[in-house]
Amino acid sequence: MAKKDKTSEEIKKLRNQDKKDKDELVEEVKKLKNQDLKDKKQLEGEVNRLRLKSLLSEKRLKEQIKKIRETAFAGRTKIIQVKDKARDKIAAAIVAAFAFIMALVWRDVIKEFVDKIVEGAGVNGSGYLFTLISAFVTSIICVLGIMYFSKWSDKK
Repeated sequence: MAKKDKTSEEIKKLRNQDKKDKDELVEEVKKLKNQDLKDKKQLEGEVNRLRLKSLLSEKRLKEQIKKIRETAFAGRTKIIQVKDKARDKIAAAIVAAFAFIMALVWRDVIKEFVDKIVEGAGVNGSGYLFTLISAFVTSIICVLGIMYFSKWSDKK
C-alpha cells in the first residue's frame, strides 16, 4: 500500500504539475494574444497615420499642380494679349503708312484744285499772298473732308 500511495502521490504531483504547466501555457498564450492585439493596433495606427500623411501629401501636390497650371495659363494669356497688342500696333502702323502715301498722292490733286479755285478768284502768281490763300482754302477743304468722313465712319 505504501507503494500504491507513493504512486498515487506521484500521479497527483504530476497532475498538479501538469495543471500548473497548462495554466502557465494558457497565461502565456493570453499574454501573446494581448501582445499581438497591441502590436496589431499599433500597426493599424501606423498604417492609418501613413495613409493620412499620404493623403495630405497628395492634396498638397494637387494644390501645387493647380497653382502651376494657373500660373502657366496666366502666362499664356499674357503672351496672347501681348501678341494681340503687337499685331494691332503693327496693323495701325501699316494703315498709317498707306494713309500717308494716299495723302502724298492727294496732295498734288488738292493743290491743283485749290490753285484753279484761287486763280478763278482773280489771284494770280506764285507769290506770298497766292500761297497763303491756297493754304487757307486747302485747310477749309481738309477740315470739311475730315468732318464728313468722321461722321461717315461713325455710322454703323
